[in-house]
Amino acid sequence: MTSELPDKGSLSPEVFRQVDAVCMAFEAAWQAGGQPQLEAYLGRVQEPAHSVLVRELILLDLEYRHRAGERPTVDSYCVRLPEDAGVVRSVFSELDPSAPSRPTRPERLQVQLEVIAGPRRGDRFLLSGHEAFVVGRSQQAHLQVAKGDKYFSRVHFVIEINPPCCRLCDTGSTNGTKVNGRRVEAVDLAEAT
Repeated sequence: MTSELPDKGSLSPEVFRQVDAVCMAFEAAWQAGGQPQLEAYLGRVQEPAHSVLVRELILLDLEYRHRAGERPTVDSYCVRLPEDAGVVRSVFSELDPSAPSRPTRPERLQVQLEVIAGPRRGDRFLLSGHEAFVVGRSQQAHLQVAKGDKYFSRVHFVIEINPPCCRLCDTGSTNGTKVNGRRVEAVDLAEAT
């Protein structure tokens, strides 16, 4: 496997969704009280997504192992993932060098989403960590629009937040999703200027 990390924005929407689905399954296994082995999740995607998946799974694994009181090292991951040692070293080089025993992302960034038009104008959502934010008519949506709104699907689009990155993916909605007036299937979002 390659040790060079592709830009997440260069992944196709389908591949991006595959990586996200694997990460969500891995995180769900941790949240259910298990200690999943990330190696068991790696065969679910092919390059170029493999390297991105390795990176994301290591970051999630480090976060949950730290919460459990463990202090895994770069060497422990290199032994477990010899073909991905370059990716492992890259991930650890991103971590805070002043706190080697406590792996964290370089900064604890947050993303703020703000509704700027429509009936929910002014609503703000402050998010941190790896989350999926759902917009639609469904009761499970984080930003729920009126049930009778004929322009929104039940699950219209999802924004994957992994600060500082945000990616919007239309979920096959009937009317589509536009960003800055352009219809998109998936797009990386940036701070409004």
